[in-house]
Amino acid sequence: MFKVATNLIRDAARQADTRRRILAGSDPPDPVPTPDAGLERDEKIRGVRVALNRLPSRDREVLLLRQEGFSYKEIARVVNVSPTSVGTLLARALQRFESAYTKERQGNGTSG
Repeated sequence: MFKVATNLIRDAARQADTRRRILAGSDPPDPVPTPDAGLERDEKIRGVRVALNRLPSRDREVLLLRQEGFSYKEIARVVNVSPTSVGTLLARALQRFESAYTKERQGNGTSG
C-alpha cells in the first residue's frame, strides 16, 4: 500500500511539473536530431504540407484550426457553419487528409 501511495504522489508531482512547464511556455529543448532523423522529419513535414494543399480549403481550415486548439464553437464561427456540424466536418476532413497523405507517401516510395 505504501508503494502505491508513493507512486501516486510521484505521478502527481510529474503532472504538476509538466503543467507548470507548459503554462510557463518553457518545455525542455528537443535533443539534436541525427542527420537521418532530421531528413525523415523534413520528409514527413513536406508530405503533410503537400497533403494539406490537396484538400479543399474548408477541410484544410478546420483541421488547422482544431490542431491549434480552437473549440468547435470557434471553428464553426470561422467557417460559418453550425457548431453541431463541426465534428462531422472534422471527421471527413481527417479522412481526406489521411488518404492524401498516404498517396503522397506512396508516391515518393516511402513508408510510415
